[in-house]
Amino acid sequence: MLRLDDEHAGVRWSVVKFICFAQRWQLRLGVENAAALRPDSAFAMLVNAYGRYFMPSAKDLRRLLEDPDAVLRRFAAAVAIRPRDVIIERFVAMAEQSDDAEVRKIASDCREGYLRPTYAIGPSIFKRASSETSKGETQNSGR
Repeated sequence: MLRLDDEHAGVRWSVVKFICFAQRWQLRLGVENAAALRPDSAFAMLVNAYGRYFMPSAKDLRRLLEDPDAVLRRFAAAVAIRPRDVIIERFVAMAEQSDDAEVRKIASDCREGYLRPTYAIGPSIFKRASSETSKGETQNSGR
């Protein structure tokens, strides 16, 4: 977790992947441990502000994405794309609108599937599936 501020983008990328794919308990322990190791860090603020709840509201997410601290912005971007049963498109869109190029890249990589586990789906899949079904029904009804 503490490597979200590493000078190498590849190291930060690995932490983002951990945040995306970790179990809730692993993420909680990672943040709590980082806060304990560096009580003056952004992680202490995360523990104090959000406790064990790492699914922030849209309002809280926007605040984190706009924070002056790059670590909080990266953490927020990873949480925004953190899979649920369905990826919350508005959270990804919020990350895409960030002034921080790295945060926008994290969101872009989510859209391209690099940071999306195979079981997570986005609402666009539902739209595509229903339009494909409609096309098939239209074509079959003409026979």
